[in-house]
Amino acid sequence: MANLIIVDDEKLEIEGIKSTVDFYKLGITEIFEANNIRQAKELFLNNSIDLMFCDIEMPQGSGIELLEWVRENFPKTECIFITCHADFNYSIKAIQLGSLDYILKPAMPEELEKVVVKAMEKIKMANEQLQHSRFSKLWVKHQPLIIERFWLDIINQTIPSTHEEIRKAALEINFPGLEDMNVIPILVKVQNWNREMNMRDEKLMEFAIGNIAQNLILKEESNGITLELDKETVLILIYLDEFEDKDLSLLKEDCKKYITECSKYLGCDLSCYLGSRISNHELFETVNKLLELDKNNVIFTNKVFSLDEKREVSQDIRLPDMGMWLPMLESGKKDLVLEEIYVFMKELTNSKEVNANVLYQFQQDFIQVLHSYLKGKGVLAHMLYSDNQSAELYNKATRSIAHMIKFAEYGIEKALSYVAEIEKSKSLVGKVKSFIKLNIDKELTREYIADQVYLNPIYLARIFKKETGIPLSEYIQKERLKVAKELLSKSNMPVSSIAAQVGYTNFSHFSRMFRKALGISPVDYRKNTAKN
Repeated sequence: MANLIIVDDEKLEIEGIKSTVDFYKLGITEIFEANNIRQAKELFLNNSIDLMFCDIEMPQGSGIELLEWVRENFPKTECIFITCHADFNYSIKAIQLGSLDYILKPAMPEELEKVVVKAMEKIKMANEQLQHSRFSKLWVKHQPLIIERFWLDIINQTIPSTHEEIRKAALEINFPGLEDMNVIPILVKVQNWNREMNMRDEKLMEFAIGNIAQNLILKEESNGITLELDKETVLILIYLDEFEDKDLSLLKEDCKKYITECSKYLGCDLSCYLGSRISNHELFETVNKLLELDKNNVIFTNKVFSLDEKREVSQDIRLPDMGMWLPMLESGKKDLVLEEIYVFMKELTNSKEVNANVLYQFQQDFIQVLHSYLKGKGVLAHMLYSDNQSAELYNKATRSIAHMIKFAEYGIEKALSYVAEIEKSKSLVGKVKSFIKLNIDKELTREYIADQVYLNPIYLARIFKKETGIPLSEYIQKERLKVAKELLSKSNMPVSSIAAQVGYTNFSHFSRMFRKALGISPVDYRKNTAKN
């Protein structure tokens, strides 16, 4: 017998589910109801719940978020998602590949009954496995958060990689013998998403990646654990008994199936990096080797790599001669530059000897060319990669040849667009004048204005004087004086307020400027204009 909770923000949906199936006949003794995540958590904390029906979309939090909390705190509970969104097909398919199921609203009686029977069989099997599994696997199943923290502490070196230190840590969490456990680590790295995603989609995909790994590689929860190292990196640890062996060739085939399913249902490219049987104190070193393997995989996607596969990398790859790239850009021949980049990247791909360091060297030389080009046009170099999109492309450039090509294409286009704007100098001066007019009450330094139009301050001053015939500072002062005269003659504002309105925080300074320009004080100017 088991208990059920139904979580849905629509009370009519809950009543409909309850009235559709004879749950008692299927082994459900008690049914709890919750309209949001907060109510559901309270019921979980105060009752034993074996099965959960949960809507995916709810106002105060999604069903995925609730499931993550349930998995952390009540790992034995099985979940069945209910949704009315048929366009969630890709996420539903991902969930189907794991130990969960889903039904589409409105739920048909036969669908509900079928999925409850399936869940009850799984609950029964899980209970039977708990009765017969080794004590370590039993403990791991009941303490997912503690065991996850234990492994992450080893990987992050919070627990030093020695047999004695690991033994002490195992005793502290009441798990003696863990220091003797052997594992096979598999690093999973998402290399590219082939669709645009919002934050909710990203969270769902992170969940699905681990869920599919659980089903296709670990197969049973007690066989290992999946650890999220970052949002694009998952580490799978396969647990091995003392005398248990694992056929790495079969494990490699499982990884290939995993890559195929993730590509098909999640729309992503990823690679798996397969380690061998190791003891706990070797985990930190092995994970770093797997990360290094991924770092230097800048060519291949959707592939399985093994640590024992020797891969020679040439240390003498000659970078392209970029000496002519600057004059090419200056003469507007960007296509020639891009063609040379494509040819070089193709040569790297064909050589299969490139690593991340080669791409890093190329990136630095290429940036130097762009900076030289911008400097000659008076553009501040740091503006090239100051926005979020540029920064992301910059950081990802050395991850693969494809990323480097995107980075180079974007950099060239952005540099040329900046220069094109600057060369429209009359339009540029117009923008500067408009900015001054709209911000006349602020402290308008040359540096502040130049920053708004992405120019070097000296270059801006030179262009402005060339086009207007007067220095930038003199123009600003004339504009301030113009506005001050208008306000003095056409308003009753206090003179001190007018001073602040045209950018002078010091009233005495404003009076001196006014008198120097017109030979009369602001107060006398107002009196004279009033008489006239």
